[in-house]
Amino acid sequence: MMNEESNKKVSNNEIDLVFVCDCTSSMGSFIAAAQQSICTIIEKIQAAETRDVQFALICFRDHPPQDKTFITKIYPFTKSVKTAKNYVNEMCAKGGGDTPEAVGSAMHDALHLDYRKSATKIVVLIADA
Repeated sequence: MMNEESNKKVSNNEIDLVFVCDCTSSMGSFIAAAQQSICTIIEKIQAAETRDVQFALICFRDHPPQDKTFITKIYPFTKSVKTAKNYVNEMCAKGGGDTPEAVGSAMHDALHLDYRKSATKIVVLIADA
């Protein structure tokens, strides 16, 4: 039996949007398009959305010994479109080998970001493999 609380419609005015992007060298020919697409999505959401939106970015490469630069790089939530776009513009594809890409580590990091309790949570994965 359902109680009255579970029948109430939740009014959610917040969106927490995370982009998780492969920044290994195999993304070299795709990284500029990924950056452009992410920035376009951020701009369009901010322009069209009446809800309170914040953005985060997680970049990932390979696990050592394939890559020693970073496994994941977390850019925390921001409500600023300018800051979010600056995060995206810092992305560059380099390093790594064939395996093992750190997509699992990046998704783990995405699960543990500082989400707002009542926000709708969205994670977008961008990768070539």
